[in-house]
Parts: sequence; C-alpha cells; structure tokens
Amino acid sequence: MRCSTCGSELEFARQGHTCRSSTPQVFAPPGGWVIGTWVVATFAVVYMACAVILAVVTLELPAVGEPVPAGALALVLTVSAAWLAVLVGTIVSQVIWNRQTRRLAERYGFDGSLVIKGWFLRVYAATVVVTVCLQGGLGLSAAGTVWVVTAIRVTAGLFLLANVLVGRARLLGLIADANRQVLQAPSS
Repeated sequence: MRCSTCGSELEFARQGHTCRSSTPQVFAPPGGWVIGTWVVATFAVVYMACAVILAVVTLELPAVGEPVPAGALALVLTVSAAWLAVLVGTIVSQVIWNRQTRRLAERYGFDGSLVIKGWFLRVYAATVVVTVCLQGGLGLSAAGTVWVVTAIRVTAGLFLLANVLVGRARLLGLIADANRQVLQAPSS
C-alpha cells in the first residue's frame, strides 16, 4: 500500500508517517496547543480545589433550622458560583483541547481518536450527573453527603487531568516518531 500524498510505501492501512520533502523539517507542537494543554490541566486542578473548598465552607454552616449568618451564606454562594464558573470553563476548555489534539494528530497522519480516548470524558460527565442526583438520595448525614459528593467531584477532576496528560504524552510521542522518520529518511 502507498501513501496517496507522497507515494511512500506503507506497511498497513492508516499507518502514521510524515510525507517527506527534500529538506527535513523537525516538527514541534504548536504553541497554542501547548498553552491550551496547560489551561485545561489548570482548570482540572482548580475544579478539584473548588470542590474541596466548597465542601469545607458548606460544612461550616450551622445545622438545618438554625439561622445562617449573612456572611456565611454569602461565602457559600460565592464559592458555589466560582465552582460553577470553573465547571463551565473546564468543560469548554476540554472540548476545545480535544478537538485541537485530534486535528493535530491527524495532521501528522495518525487517527485522532486513538490519541484521545473518550472514556475519560464519559467518566467526567457521569460524575457531574451523579453528584447532582445523589445529593438528596444518599441517606447519609449532611456531612457524609458533602464528603461523598466532594470525593466524586475530585475523582472527576483526576480523570480530566489524566485525559490531558495521557493525550499530551501520546501526541508528543507521535510527533517524536514523525521527527525520527524525517531525520532518518534518505534525502532525494
């Protein structure tokens, strides 16, 4: 089988390779992708931190039926709003980063779906839904429910962080392979 672009001999269909020119070109990931990678990783870490802070602030509230000081209520609402903003930022940045990573992998001749595995995002989405559904139905004390929900949210953040780091490692490995092929290729 041959590459339809450069005519190079391929061992199997969908084999990744870089079409060669007469002058070797060393490849590096675009700066925007590198920055995007660290933005998503930062959002994942901040998401986990906000979940823990929200739990701690919620646990400091007085028991149900007792008056809630205005300052404490304002703090809970502020932290909740920050957590929600980080949640939205995490989802948006993750979707954009996944799309960029797939396109970048395909630019190097690889199947983009092999670089980013969808199960990370499925686990993340499931944890968001589970935390919303579980908050009233666990049958635990208020503190127990808060800690279970927080543990699920932190797990979600860890899966997002793993998605980014594993995807980054895979893509950098593909780029390194492309560079080895270019540098080892006989010049025409």
